[in-house]
Amino acid sequence: MSVRPTLAVLHHKAHAFAPHKHLVMLMTPFWEAWGINVIHVYGTERFVPADAVLVHVDLSVVPEDYLEFAHRYPLVINGKITDIRKRSYSPNLLRSGDDYPGPVIIKTSLNSSGAPEAFSRYTLQGQSFWQRLRRRLFSDSDPDQPFGIRDKKHYRIYPSLNKVPAKFLQSPDLVVEPFVPERHGEYYCLRECYFFGDVKVARCEVSLEPVFMSGEDAPELAEPPPQMIYDLREHMHLDYGKIDYVMREGKPVLFDVNKTTGVTSLQSVRGKEDAGILAKGIFTYFPELKTKAEPVSVTHY
Repeated sequence: MSVRPTLAVLHHKAHAFAPHKHLVMLMTPFWEAWGINVIHVYGTERFVPADAVLVHVDLSVVPEDYLEFAHRYPLVINGKITDIRKRSYSPNLLRSGDDYPGPVIIKTSLNSSGAPEAFSRYTLQGQSFWQRLRRRLFSDSDPDQPFGIRDKKHYRIYPSLNKVPAKFLQSPDLVVEPFVPERHGEYYCLRECYFFGDVKVARCEVSLEPVFMSGEDAPELAEPPPQMIYDLREHMHLDYGKIDYVMREGKPVLFDVNKTTGVTSLQSVRGKEDAGILAKGIFTYFPELKTKAEPVSVTHY
């Protein structure tokens, strides 16, 4: 390894054409301040030598050519978590005819409602405004965002399984799960645990909406995750990422797994705070640099 190690961050090639709001972009200045050369690589056309690579391909299923490319590096971070479709890991899937009496929720199997897939496909295809508009208006057959589900606000909640339209139950692009929210008074709660190497950050958000993209930070409710969350992380080989869940009757209910965590804005105060903590996870892979992890003043992208 060189005196000043190099970390390559491997992105999908579509992100070379547009800004992307990912937490990894906020961690980069910390790594650089601690003596790491950071190179963001977009696509697999050109190999850039480095001591390690972080696979940061924002798709639910990482294409095989990206995995092969990543394994040309001496050390691969997130090289074994290749499929985060909800159908691949959710223990809560319901099917037609199941005996479940309570309310249920309809989600896309793809992560983030298929938005990364839609972005990558249509960015590379260079679709016009009218083509993108047509896709949004007539998206029932779009495998990325079926039945117009383009983000969490489009998830559907039904009072019982037998009220769910057959087209949703029959769609391979959707999942049906029990709707079991965690409530604190009038608020709905979402728990998030961020991981990178040996470092973790536990967060809790609340909202008056039952399904929300970003809620109000509730640090008084945050607590270390239960063992099931750690077990899931190990099972899925999640070196870096985030797991969303809630607690019901003392037990965790899994919501989502993400390996390319986003932020609402690259100017987000909370995002920068989380980045400063999580960035230290890099010392799991470059332990010889740990003494440099003092508080630093960085300029974020």
